Amino acid sequence: MATQRSQEFWEAVCEQIPEWLYVRESKMTAGEVRKDFIHCHAIVLQALGRAGRSLYEQYPGEVKKRLQRLRKVDWSRTNAQAWEGRAMVGGAMAKSGQNVTLTANEIKRVLGLKLSPEEQHAETALMAARIPKTKTARS
Repeated sequence: MATQRSQEFWEAVCEQIPEWLYVRESKMTAGEVRKDFIHCHAIVLQALGRAGRSLYEQYPGEVKKRLQRLRKVDWSRTNAQAWEGRAMVGGAMAKSGQNVTLTANEIKRVLGLKLSPEEQHAETALMAARIPKTKTARS
């Protein structure tokens, strides 16, 4: 059952990400995709898996329908507004557990899923770090 569910999940995800289909059909190489997109890097695969688990827990009857929302995601490395501080740090792919959590949070947001208290805490910290610091006036 779990193996079948996992296979169905990843096949449904694959249907939503055109570049994955292009690689499957030999229209692009995995290296070409990795150069320009984040969705084929380990951190995002792990984050997709985490989001998938939550999706099955929160909306078991809507998995394929909700996964269609992934089509609207801009997975490009140049989308720093979405991915910097999450999947990337300083323009390079990140690998820490915190970055996996923050990347999963963004995917969960797209899928309309609730965050756990720990995930919300990480999200709050990221948002606080992104707020520009105001300069204090000198006397």
